[in-house]
Amino acid sequence: MRVWYWLGSQADAAWLQADAPSRYRVEFADARTLLLVADCNRGRAEYSWAADGTFGSGPAGLTKMGCSPESRAHDFLGGLAAASSLRGESGWLTLESAQGAMLFAADATLRLLRYDCADGSKFAIAFDGDHAALLIGGRMRVLAGQATASGMHYRDADFDFRGAGDEVSLDGRGGVHRGCRIDS
Repeated sequence: MRVWYWLGSQADAAWLQADAPSRYRVEFADARTLLLVADCNRGRAEYSWAADGTFGSGPAGLTKMGCSPESRAHDFLGGLAAASSLRGESGWLTLESAQGAMLFAADATLRLLRYDCADGSKFAIAFDGDHAALLIGGRMRVLAGQATASGMHYRDADFDFRGAGDEVSLDGRGGVHRGCRIDS
């Protein structure tokens, strides 16, 4: 069993970021049962997952604790309910739907960084040593590379992410995005 921590989501044009990924997690307990932590509540849901990546989950049975007003539990549970496919690669997991994607990591200390670019484009990325998970256009891409003293460079066959200081660039499908800065 592996625990996956929710870092954030891209849903339509909205971006959500989990402020404390350890408070939002899924664990595949067996071939049909998900164990869930949704902020201050715990529970379970049944799920199905086919070899082609098709995914679906049933309603979650949760404790009824009152979470803080800042809780993202509703967004987390809504994303799980809407998910129609599951993909995993190199310590990352995405649940995707027609509206967007939820990004999970095996490490609860990682954070999803959202970038706004000078051309109006947006993307998010999380770093884990030699890999980065790029969330763009409602899909995840795993890029290989590294961060060094002089900056960061991660890429795959379609995307090239580079950065130094507060500014980064992303070259790939959809064009070249320059002047990208962290959305605070």
